[in-house]
Amino acid sequence: MKNSLQAKTVPLALVCCLALAGCQTMTKQQTGTGIGAAIGATVGALAGGDSKGGRIAGVLIGGLVGGFVGNQIGAYLDQQDKEELARSTESTLISGEESSWKNPDTGVEGSVKVVAEEKNKSSQNIVVLKDRITEVPPMELVGEKFQVAASSNVNMRGGPGTDYKVVSSVAPNEIVDVVGRVDGKDWVMVADNGLGSGFIAEKLLKPTGQMTSSSVNASSAEAANTETVAVQVEQTCRTVEQSVKLANGEIKKTTMEACQKADGSWAAV
Repeated sequence: MKNSLQAKTVPLALVCCLALAGCQTMTKQQTGTGIGAAIGATVGALAGGDSKGGRIAGVLIGGLVGGFVGNQIGAYLDQQDKEELARSTESTLISGEESSWKNPDTGVEGSVKVVAEEKNKSSQNIVVLKDRITEVPPMELVGEKFQVAASSNVNMRGGPGTDYKVVSSVAPNEIVDVVGRVDGKDWVMVADNGLGSGFIAEKLLKPTGQMTSSSVNASSAEAANTETVAVQVEQTCRTVEQSVKLANGEIKKTTMEACQKADGSWAAV
């Protein structure tokens, strides 16, 4: 992406302040889930190898395992099975459709389906780059990675329309994090390093089925260039049933609830 941000890791406390600005006090259950996801991400990073790509993949997988595989069912699975269950849960949370998997190495198989769904509208605080974002209108949170489907560079603008200034451009096949879909318009807001950075016409993108990363990475200069904007959003909460059939034929089931955060990403509650 042109004018791409040069990322530096923000300390964990600052990440929480930026990504969850204005959120209510977390419950003990939410805190435990967050700690579990953080531990999972750390373990995943260690397992991801020395390469940058390996570390990133390890963190993403570890974070999913820590956040989306509960102790009740995880105790019966090895690491590979946990990763399969986490990916399947990710897919179902994003799409709302049932997903299934099977591990031929262990003989374990499973499925995930939505058993309850709730949509709520509220005002949420979203952190954006103030020199790029002109307006943040009401939107439905998405929290999914999209790929540029156009054959040439597409413009990223300061607002949801061609009358807003061009703030950057995105190359063909490049992946972007979509925070939300603007109400009543074929435009989405995208984030760069966890910070709202512009709008792209949705018809120029295609979904990947992968969740966005909720971590904020920014240099000190970029952090100083942010502002927190109160936005009317529609958030989705889904309760999913995780079902696993073990190699001995025994079936284990559990349910978990996950909701979208202000940046569109999903978190277990």
